[in-house]
Amino acid sequence: MRVFNYPFKPNVAFLKNAFTYTLETIDLKTGENNLSITSEGEYYQDSLNNIFFIFEGEGVLDFQDCLKDYDFSNLYFKFLE
Repeated sequence: MRVFNYPFKPNVAFLKNAFTYTLETIDLKTGENNLSITSEGEYYQDSLNNIFFIFEGEGVLDFQDCLKDYDFSNLYFKFLE
């Protein structure tokens, strides 16, 4: 789970897999929400059709940082400074 800062009006989000099958339905509120980390192929889609991803890490995750599905697994450690 990670704290996620949602900037829009309260609505519903769906956790979907790579085949667009809905795995879970979540009620989002404006501000901080606790959401599960997305794994490969999973994503969240809210009722406004925004697609976002929740990454592992520390601190509050801002909405602007969640719009792309980044893969950090192949980075060399020296580039992570």
